[in-house]
Amino acid sequence: MKPRALEQLFKLMPDSILGDNHYLLETCLGSGTHGVVWKAKNLREDRTVALKFPKTQGSRDRDLAEGQALLDKEHPNLVRMFWMGRIPPERSLYAIEMEYFNGQTLAFLLDGENSSLVASYHYLLHLYQQVLSGVAYLHELGLIHGDIKPQNVLVQNKQVKVTDFGSSVTTEDIYSRSRETGGTALYSAPESVVIGPHAEITKSLVAKDIYSLGVVLYQLLTGRLPHDTPAQVLRHTPFLTPRELSTSICPEMDAVVMRCLQRNPEDRWPSAHELQVEFSKAASLQLQYHSDRPLQLPYTTVEDWSSRVMLYFQKEDWQQAESVARNEFLRSQDFHAGLFMLRSAFLDERYLQAVEYLEGYPELLEQEHEAIGEVELLALEAYLRCDRIFEAEKMVERCLQRQGERPVLLIRKASVLGIQARYDEAKNILIQLNRLRPGKITILKRLVTVFEQLRDFSKADAFRRELQKQLNQRAA
Repeated sequence: MKPRALEQLFKLMPDSILGDNHYLLETCLGSGTHGVVWKAKNLREDRTVALKFPKTQGSRDRDLAEGQALLDKEHPNLVRMFWMGRIPPERSLYAIEMEYFNGQTLAFLLDGENSSLVASYHYLLHLYQQVLSGVAYLHELGLIHGDIKPQNVLVQNKQVKVTDFGSSVTTEDIYSRSRETGGTALYSAPESVVIGPHAEITKSLVAKDIYSLGVVLYQLLTGRLPHDTPAQVLRHTPFLTPRELSTSICPEMDAVVMRCLQRNPEDRWPSAHELQVEFSKAASLQLQYHSDRPLQLPYTTVEDWSSRVMLYFQKEDWQQAESVARNEFLRSQDFHAGLFMLRSAFLDERYLQAVEYLEGYPELLEQEHEAIGEVELLALEAYLRCDRIFEAEKMVERCLQRQGERPVLLIRKASVLGIQARYDEAKNILIQLNRLRPGKITILKRLVTVFEQLRDFSKADAFRRELQKQLNQRAA
């Protein structure tokens, strides 16, 4: 889809005009794994903006529309979203028009060798309070950020704006959107690769943001991260508390951080708002206790196999990631290495290879491990894509039994039933899902198909009209 778009993306130059005299490109602000950002002039509105062009230009528009729920919303600590879509009249290049905020990233500030600002708890805690305010507003809107880290926090003097909503999803959309490579590993919660049994999705996603907020605060206070490698994060390897690293940190602030960083999501702060309240109290006590942040001594970080795997993940070099993970799995039988081996093959769309791993290493599905839920889901998807219907049927029942009747699993069960020509059973599940999640395109498509197979053409037409209505709304 849109084959010229990616080619156009790499041909963008300063002083280029896009659309019907709509945008004048000025300076490329940066290029990352997922997109390119330009400083530009919106000639029609006479304002300076930031234009982000996702690198996955061929994806469906709704998958590119990061932070769509923030359109027309305004908060002092969030980069404002003005518009997103394919730029007319050609409508080939997808862009996201955002507020231009001329600041440095918090990561740059923390890396600054000679910055006197980071020696002040007063300044750093003031910045963090604004990060909390922005994230709390996102949560009030029913949005999860999903990638909170210093690289996604912009700072201009004493003003902070949170940006990069590429991982943001509504708490409803998480049921239908795949987030196979979300967030930066060292700022992510241990369960980020785990789909626990009977997890309540909304709370679990909020808890992940809370954990990431805890990692950022830990870094602001101590100058280092709780963990050095993704494998340490996944295992939640014990780490020193901020106060154990620096006696300049008061007990109350230490307690706020450590509650964010609890391994069990239910033991963390239940909401960003509650974290805000308790952080404000602790910040006041911290400034009375010690207002200066001591000079942070350099420390040596360690790397392991998981560091290399995540490096290849960032490059989307799935085969190299798979090779590193497989070698570690064969060497140590590390469950997480086996999981990354399986996931890498799946992301590389080599589903038969994934099935061969499941059959060759049955312990991946036999171990009682906290990450077994993700292995089960990967197995289910691989079986479906390889037309291994008998195995898919067994796996979907296992997932439903262990993880509960999550909508994503019920959709897969309906798919299995449809393949088996058990259309009445599939119909009942899909109608139930449509009541729970009205207007979901993936459900409506299946309803059209199942009623056509049942020769109930009036209902098939009714759902087809609703499907077209939803598609038109998405395209608008």
